[in-house]
Amino acid sequence: MRTTLALALAAALITTPIPATATHGDHTGNPDTYAGTPMPPPHTPTSAHTPTSAHTPITTTKNTQITNPTSSAPLPTTIDIQPSYIPQISCDPIDRPGTLALGNLLVNTYKTGYVGYSRFCSEGGTSEHYDGRALDWMLDATNPTQKTIGDTAATWLTANNGENARRLGIQYIIWNATMWRAYAPERGWATYTGPNPHTDHIHISLTWDGANRRTSWWTGTAITSLDLGPCRATTGNPWALLYTGKRTTPCPTPTPGPSTTKTTWVPGNTSPQITEAQKLLGITADGKFGYATRNAIIAYQKRTSIPITGVLDQSTWAALDPSSLTTTPTPAPAPTPAPSPSPSQTPSTITTPATAYRTTTLRPGSRGPAVKALQTLLRIPTTSTYDPRTTNAVKTLQKKWKLPATGTTNLKTWNRAELNRYPWLPYTGTTLRPGSRGPAVKALQTLLRIPADGIFGPATRNALTTTQKKLRTPQTGITDPTTWKAFIRL
Repeated sequence: MRTTLALALAAALITTPIPATATHGDHTGNPDTYAGTPMPPPHTPTSAHTPTSAHTPITTTKNTQITNPTSSAPLPTTIDIQPSYIPQISCDPIDRPGTLALGNLLVNTYKTGYVGYSRFCSEGGTSEHYDGRALDWMLDATNPTQKTIGDTAATWLTANNGENARRLGIQYIIWNATMWRAYAPERGWATYTGPNPHTDHIHISLTWDGANRRTSWWTGTAITSLDLGPCRATTGNPWALLYTGKRTTPCPTPTPGPSTTKTTWVPGNTSPQITEAQKLLGITADGKFGYATRNAIIAYQKRTSIPITGVLDQSTWAALDPSSLTTTPTPAPAPTPAPSPSPSQTPSTITTPATAYRTTTLRPGSRGPAVKALQTLLRIPTTSTYDPRTTNAVKTLQKKWKLPATGTTNLKTWNRAELNRYPWLPYTGTTLRPGSRGPAVKALQTLLRIPADGIFGPATRNALTTTQKKLRTPQTGITDPTTWKAFIRL
């Protein structure tokens, strides 16, 4: 099913239009990475229209009643089994029936906003948008009417220990810098510290049962076992098989996979290597990995009896171009999990141009070393004067990170300028070595200017050793604190 952003504009009461600047959400990463302090639900009493119960209609400032959803199926007294957090591991960007149904339910009930669903996997990180299990309901938390609607929906979903969320198969919700987890409802609404505060949309991630519309809200029967989703087929491949049906037992041990001289590519990527693969597949060769290329790869994987991942992975390259094989399949070393810490976890021992001036507010007309440090972070000429070029660069940065585009540099802007200049900073507390995988490895590979597939293999080790030699640090082939600290000189 080909969809990247499905519009479900309400035909009746659109109480207030969504601002043109509202953008599609960007949640990526393990949600438990962003573990914040438990706090009250987002509706507490910042809104003058807090509902008295989860099911009581409320009246907005425009005198319009807000009524919560009702199920077309008779709801059983038993609630669906509490979910576990099951992260996305497959690249399968299709809009699943339960995800679509929930998006339609929200828009049709609350008469506001539109919903985005699946997304190409090329954006990096972990996101259930990549396997069709997440939606973004576009609401503006700075708009009182839309915030009231968002708060009402969030309260209805999570009331009574998340009864309705479990009936719909929701595993977590992020809204207005807070997060609620169905697999840990005792934490309540906790502070969310990810890079996007989710003030322009509500992000909802579903279980596999929820995404496939199997839960009691739709069927009238509570599920009693969890769908654990697809499994990885081969060692060394970060992408799992495409989803084919419910799985309730542990995954089998992955078999050893081949290694080639080629890079693994996913939908959304562009590369001359993709052009080469398209020619071998006999399809239009434009170098862009879109749905046509994905469909051709899936068909080829089925014909050749190789793992069906929908990704141009090592097994597919080995079959398409046997001359690219570098080794026969051998077991890969046990991978070292690569966590995705939040930016607040950057070690204090690393000094950047922002370190000394983070609490200094700069604005047009400012002068001095703080301005020079800011310009260094922005990669613009260092004049030490806050000139129009600097103002424009700051506004561009603020828009990118969804901050108010004031052109003034405050603490938040300093932090984002630093992270924009050094995107690997969140991972400096992580030691990476051959066999490691995940977003931290991708950040390292991007820093080393090699293809970022998220797997610490021989190419990554060679590039790292070369860089360590250049920086005159021990050539260990491992990123330890000494190496991370030295990277600031690149």
